[in-house]
Formats: sequence, C-alpha cells, structure tokens
Amino acid sequence: MSSQTPLSLVRSTFLLSVHHPVDPNHEISRLVALVPFFAGALLTAFGTLPAAATAIVAPIALGLSARYALPPLMMAVLGIMGILSGLLSPLAVFGIAAKQQSVASHLTVPSNMPITLLAGSILAGVLVCLGALAFSRARGLLPKGRIDQPVVSPESTGYGVATAVRTTPRTRDLVVTLGGIALVLVFAVGFDANIGLLGATVSCLQLLVLRMEPSEAVAKIPWEVILLIGGLLTYIGVMQDLGAFERISQLLTVEGSPMITLLLLCYIAGVTSFAASSIAVFVTAMPLIPSVVEAGISPIGAILAIALSSVVVDINPLGITGGLILGSAQEEVRPRLFKQLLAYGLISVVVGPLIVWALFGWW
Repeated sequence: MSSQTPLSLVRSTFLLSVHHPVDPNHEISRLVALVPFFAGALLTAFGTLPAAATAIVAPIALGLSARYALPPLMMAVLGIMGILSGLLSPLAVFGIAAKQQSVASHLTVPSNMPITLLAGSILAGVLVCLGALAFSRARGLLPKGRIDQPVVSPESTGYGVATAVRTTPRTRDLVVTLGGIALVLVFAVGFDANIGLLGATVSCLQLLVLRMEPSEAVAKIPWEVILLIGGLLTYIGVMQDLGAFERISQLLTVEGSPMITLLLLCYIAGVTSFAASSIAVFVTAMPLIPSVVEAGISPIGAILAIALSSVVVDINPLGITGGLILGSAQEEVRPRLFKQLLAYGLISVVVGPLIVWALFGWW
C-alpha cells in the first residue's frame, strides 16, 4: 500500500509548524522537543521503512533544533528513538520479520506477541528519550524561560504557507489511505490475516478508488529492501536445512547460563549492526533464539532483547541513519554533531545491549 499520502501530510504539517511566521512574543513550550519522537513513532508503526522515516524525521528534528535552540544530538536521539518505538509494530518490517521467523523457527510464542513486542519497543524508546532529556537538562543545554522567535518569511526559507498547502493531500485521499491502514491493522492483528496478501489487496483497492497511475505506484516500491529481505530469508532457510544454526547455537551456548548466552547474542547483534543493516542482523539472528528459549528464556524477551540491541546502535555517523541526520543539520554544526554521534554510537554499542538485555531478557 502506498504511503505517499500520509507521508506528504506529515511533511506538509511540519513544514507549516517549522517555517510559518510566528509571533515573536509567543512562549514556546519545551514539549516541542517531543514532536520528532511522536512523528517517528507514528510513521514506523504504520509500516514506513526506517530509512524513509529517518529521511522525514531528521529534517524536522534538526530544523526544530536550530529554530528553538535545542541540542542537535538530543533532537536526533528523540527522533530516532521515536522510529525505534514503532519498529516492532505488527505493520512494521521488524514486527513482520519477527512473526515470520518465529513460525519458520517453530518457536512457540504467546498469542499476544505483536502487542507485547510493540509495548516493549515503545518502552525502550521512551526510556532512552527520558534519559536524553534528563542529561540535556542536567548539562544546562535546554533553554529556560521565554524563547523569542524570529519572524521567518516564506521567501527566506524556500518554503511557505502556499507550498505547504499545495502539498497537503485532498480529504478523500487522506480518508482512503487512513481507512486502508486501519483495515490492514484490524485484519492483521485481530484476525491474523496474511499481511502481505492483505496489503497488496488494499493497495489495489486504493489505486482503483483514487484513480492512481499503477506504474507510478510500482516505481515507488522499495525493491532493494524487498530483495534484501527475500534473499536473507532464502539464505536463512538453506542454512536451517543444513543445520548451520544448530551448530552456531552450540558454539555460543554457555552451559547452565541461558541469560549469559542471550547477552552474548545481544552483543553480537549490536556490534554487527553498528556498520550493517539492522534488519539484516535481526533476521539473521532470529534462528538462534530457539536454543535459548529451550534453555528457559522467554521467547518474547529474547526477541525484544536481540531486536532492540540491533537498532539501538543505529545513531552513528557511519550508517544510513547517521548520514541522514548529518545531512539535515546546518553546515556549521555538522563537525561537532559528527563527533557527538560517533561517541553516542560507540557508547551505545558498549552499554546498549547490556541495558536492553537487563530490561527485556526476562519478559
């Protein structure tokens, strides 16, 4: 199902909020810092790919940072952690991969797994965001009192009210798109329908109702991501048939300590994901989970721990996420932001898997 309509709505809405002229005497609440978090969470929860969500959220976060004198690193963390919060939604790529790999690995999971995974990812994102806000406040990086806003004209920004209004979708487009998302959500979660077939059916209906050009919609499908995941699933299936994952599980197993084994898997996922695709790392690590589950670890806890370990390290300048963040920052702050992102990424590799394991390994 095409996501262009809701994404255009989000983009135009925030262009209005960031670039529309405001009253210089208007007192801005520091709650504006949470805008990137909620935007990222909503985008990924409804199925937007992480890279696409980052491309939308990063300019919003860094634009608000420059406008309201908020720390760029804090705003980047809030935006990316919002994206993380929605990644295990039943409609998101991580949530779908977790369900499919659980079935392929013959992993017995509770019926409430989709909701529990989403709740876990939201909790992780909220905790990291609270930590970022508390750290920024303790360092005195947050503005205090009244913030005087300069009047920004449409000509000086390259945007403006007219531009934003032109990109706002028609009411019919919005209703049909949101209705299709709701339909997929209800049937996928409530009735355990095949989300691939369901999404394709709703997308075809949307094309017919909105009279869209099929070739344009097909051209916007992220084929590289589909081929990546499809190739990984095929490769994993071959490895499972050859017994490779059983051998790897035996090598990684710490006898009598399943939690230590899970911690080792979390660190492998985190270190590997630092400079690689987090979804590729997660899908590859999923077949290793049954061995720790057989030793007594909760399947939900194991999935959460490995999934979050592979994405919590994404905010580093060596990956796609960090590159999109740097590209959205003002030129004068990029050198310092690069060092901050690199330091954050290295620290997250060391402590991130440990914290995630301690919080979610017992779920």
